[in-house]
Amino acid sequence: MKQKLLFAPVLMLLFMHVLVRAQIPESEKSALLDLYHATKGASWTTPWDIKSSVDTWYGIEINEGHVTGIVLYENNLEGKIPTSVKELKNLHILDLALNKLEGEIPEELTELNKIEAVKLEMNLLDGKLPFELGNMSNLKTLTLFDNQIEGDIPRSIGAAKNLEILDLSSNSLTGNLPTSIERLSKLTNLDISNNRLGVR
Repeated sequence: MKQKLLFAPVLMLLFMHVLVRAQIPESEKSALLDLYHATKGASWTTPWDIKSSVDTWYGIEINEGHVTGIVLYENNLEGKIPTSVKELKNLHILDLALNKLEGEIPEELTELNKIEAVKLEMNLLDGKLPFELGNMSNLKTLTLFDNQIEGDIPRSIGAAKNLEILDLSSNSLTGNLPTSIERLSKLTNLDISNNRLGVR
């Protein structure tokens, strides 16, 4: 009987841990649903059951009650990245590579100052790079190769002091490589090939 009495609180603690893990702020859930609907979620290779708990959704990582990772590469996302992505303030990784995303990379993405990896390669993204890229001070990996991005590489990139991997190859970038890149002391991999840099 004593063992049963001790076991009950343990079960309760485990239940509460799972419950807390599954709960995220409504603003974050709303941002995820925006992404789902904006990119034709019902047609994804592995869609979400949006009636079920968020912690069961494919590619979503949750830690301490917040969304910290979205990993949906090669999952048939088609459409634009919604501006409400800015609500995912604890996001550490955004991997939407190898999909059919189009339109510009939203400026609001640069408001995520905890993010460490943004992987959007091999999509159909166009327009210019967000001007305030340097706001992403914890960013370590930025891979945008094989898109249709044009315009200059913003000077603010030099403020992304933790950047280690920067791959902007196979786009339509023009202008000159900003000298601020020299300030990226941790950069180990830089690829800007197959662009129109040096051209106005």
